Amino acid sequence: MADRLLEGFQGFACAYLDDIAIFSGTWEAHLEHISVVLKRIQKAGLTLKPEKCHVGIAEVQYLGHRVGSGKQKPEPAKIEAITQWPQPRTKTQVMAFLGTAGYYRKFVAEYSALAKPLTDLTKKSLPRQIAWSPECEEAFQKLKAAIKCIPCVGST
Repeated sequence: MADRLLEGFQGFACAYLDDIAIFSGTWEAHLEHISVVLKRIQKAGLTLKPEKCHVGIAEVQYLGHRVGSGKQKPEPAKIEAITQWPQPRTKTQVMAFLGTAGYYRKFVAEYSALAKPLTDLTKKSLPRQIAWSPECEEAFQKLKAAIKCIPCVGST
């Protein structure tokens, strides 16, 4: 519901469950963004708890991202963990890597195509121990590199 509520506002707002983060390049833009989001919330007949609202914070950590100054960027510690991920040896380890890397999939062009050799390793019909091919290694390294190079996104 929160995603539908913020439809059209992706350049300056994002939601996770019932949390909404608004990120703007300037204070004036931030006030305008807050206003349009609050109007949308009001129009939907929803309410906010003032004690849970934080306004004008320069930068916040928000669900694996750093949000502030009009930008949304991945949390550096999460990116470091992904880039340092050891080569998976089992189906479970591949799924763990894909789950973590997949959190940033919206920032990686053609994520599914890049990840395909790895997702193919998770098929139920395959054994628990995986057969790591050069194609898998290439996909693994390309995904890590793409995630490491994620640019900041948002209204600038």
